[in-house]
Amino acid sequence: LTIRELSHWIDMEAKVAEDWTDFAPVERAYQHFDHLHEELSATTTQQLLSLPLHTMNVTIQEVQLAALTSAIYEWSGRSAITLYLESHGRNSTEDAASFAETVGWFTMKYPVALPCLPAEDMRNGIQQTIAALENVPGNGEGYLCQRYLGELPARSRGTEPFITFNYLGQHDTSEGRTFTIHPLSPVQQNVGPAIYMPSALYFTLIISEGILQVSLSYHMSLFTKDSAEQLLRKYITCLEQFIHALGKGDDMFKKNISVTAGLELNDQAFKEIYNSL
Repeated sequence: LTIRELSHWIDMEAKVAEDWTDFAPVERAYQHFDHLHEELSATTTQQLLSLPLHTMNVTIQEVQLAALTSAIYEWSGRSAITLYLESHGRNSTEDAASFAETVGWFTMKYPVALPCLPAEDMRNGIQQTIAALENVPGNGEGYLCQRYLGELPARSRGTEPFITFNYLGQHDTSEGRTFTIHPLSPVQQNVGPAIYMPSALYFTLIISEGILQVSLSYHMSLFTKDSAEQLLRKYITCLEQFIHALGKGDDMFKKNISVTAGLELNDQAFKEIYNSL
């Protein structure tokens, strides 16, 4: 873990605190949350899966995140948001052998600051989302280490990100039954009503049986059901707009190439050379 990483995470936590300034303190426990669920159509989901994203230099998650920030912009007028980006963590080290004899999740999450742009500015929104994720040191692997090893300054739970985002990937059930995230079954609910929930909004996405499902868990003391439904509907609309626009164009997004260290170039110098090609 480097000084640069430590400085980055300190800056992120400062941004996180700003997102809570307009809200009164509340108890963040599972019992105070309600859950909403929406889906893309099978046709639209197939359009998403058929996009040549690798050729475009963009991932499904980057498209999903950019669409979410546009929905937040239209819903709240925010120009930026800092969220927890959560994942199963099994590919965090890029070394499959490390997990070959294990089962379950190695949950990884870290805060990332994203700009919120209108859906009409989709291409710029996606490009800025890519840039924000590229700016995360070490793919975010060091954040929880520094948090729980005490290397980051002490803070209250109130400064954890306002939103948590988790894309679970693609999942097919063995018996042809559609996998759903919510409502939770009685067995799944055994986590207990008092379990700590650091964020106010939780977006969980999965592609199951050819359909992209989007679930939103929201704190009932901070948002009405109507407001949460509006946000979720805006997100679905932005996803549909983004998928349709990407399917019509020949977009190519820029990503940094990790060779600057070997060439002894700083990022700005390398970008100038790359853009001149």
